[in-house]
Amino acid sequence: MAREELNTETRLVKLPPTPRQRYTAFALAVLLLAGFLVSAPLAHRALPRIDAFLPTVASAISVTDFITSVLLFAHFSIYRSRALLALASGYLYTSLVVIPNALTFPGAFSPTGLLGASPQTAGWLYFFWHTGFAAALLIYASQKSRKAARDDVRSSPLFAIGWSVAIVVVVVCAITLLATAAASVLPPLFIDETLFAPAADHLFLFMLLVCGFAFFAMWSRRRSVLDYWLTIVALALICEVALS
Repeated sequence: MAREELNTETRLVKLPPTPRQRYTAFALAVLLLAGFLVSAPLAHRALPRIDAFLPTVASAISVTDFITSVLLFAHFSIYRSRALLALASGYLYTSLVVIPNALTFPGAFSPTGLLGASPQTAGWLYFFWHTGFAAALLIYASQKSRKAARDDVRSSPLFAIGWSVAIVVVVVCAITLLATAAASVLPPLFIDETLFAPAADHLFLFMLLVCGFAFFAMWSRRRSVLDYWLTIVALALICEVALS
């Protein structure tokens, strides 16, 4: 009985934060909001173009998110939490979808983008990237609020991880194909290199709403150290999308 209680308390989704960790999280949230408020009035100004910037940032995101997903999958293999499985899949999704986003971005690797990209491809992949990760946060928040006995995955951890990885890879390939080869069926997001099309306003508003729901879901269910930092992640996601 004591061992079961210890395992429950040391699970990543249940490990309670210390007061210092709470203060650190809140301080970082304040810094994020302050940076957003300073940057927002300047968001419309065009800076000098640096073609190597996006590949560098995308590489960093892909590597760090992939490492995070591996660590979360490893933790899931021990505790078999559906919430952790959803979160690990979300980080894996992000680590993969940023690759076609960078490859198709005009000027990053070629003047018009690789993979047969159209002028709309990178924008749609950006939309799929951020809404997909926000959806993973929503699933995590909903799953972690369930009772522990109903939260555990009863099948083999390797089987669950294998299926999760396969589904994520298929989804990333499908949306990449949709945004490249089938881009003509999607509404145009850009009039030219700097001007948004009318459809983009509605799309980005939807993306901002999904990210906002993810933030409030995490905020209302924050119980563990992981919850606090995922709340900060959701806040950063909102700031990024709003600046876009």
